[in-house]
Amino acid sequence: MSRIIAIVVACLVLGGCAISMQPAVPYDAHYKKPAPGSSFGMYPQNYKELTVEKAESVLKDPESARYRFEPPRKAYLCSPSSGDVRWQGYLVKVAINAKNSYGGYTGFTPYLVSIRNGKAEEIGADGGLMASFRVLDEPAPTGSEVEVKRPSAAVGGSK
Repeated sequence: MSRIIAIVVACLVLGGCAISMQPAVPYDAHYKKPAPGSSFGMYPQNYKELTVEKAESVLKDPESARYRFEPPRKAYLCSPSSGDVRWQGYLVKVAINAKNSYGGYTGFTPYLVSIRNGKAEEIGADGGLMASFRVLDEPAPTGSEVEVKRPSAAVGGSK
């Protein structure tokens, strides 16, 4: 008797895991793309320095930080309600390993930094609001990722 109950319960639970066969609508289908030829600003040659400067404002122990950078990519951000482009510039993906408040390293954590007109505007975890950015171009070829320990000339020398 208990076996029959267990089988019935298992069927009910597994039945709830059925996959819908309806076609999925892309969640960003109403988002617009930047107009052709629109300006993203100058390519940020100093993206490492800008990224380190922005990261130091949020890290508990910025002196301990190690960085792995990917080259900047053209990106844009749309208004969730209207779908209109409200920001466009460059997005840098960086993995940061720094000490936490207990003195232990956290492990390389992915962050995104938005850069426009030579200024790092926002930094956030690779997810959340930062996941709303849309990237236009492909990343640089594999092998462009470099690891550095807090560039000494990055932000005007030592503090």
